[in-house]
Amino acid sequence: MLFNVEYNSKGEVVIALDQEGLDILQQNLKQLSTEPNHVHLMTPSNSGWELTEEPTEKGNILIHQLTIFRR
Repeated sequence: MLFNVEYNSKGEVVIALDQEGLDILQQNLKQLSTEPNHVHLMTPSNSGWELTEEPTEKGNILIHQLTIFRR
């Protein structure tokens, strides 16, 4: 499974995912339409399981928690 959120040297947030990671993202976005006003996606080192912990590009900074809010 691949679902990384990274910050690169250009000041961009980069999301890299495979099909399983895409499925997790879609499930969480769907949940936002019916339940809470936010979801947390975290790496195992942040007590989560949704995000993976290996950066996809050298020099990128791995983000360990992604919170998505519905406004």
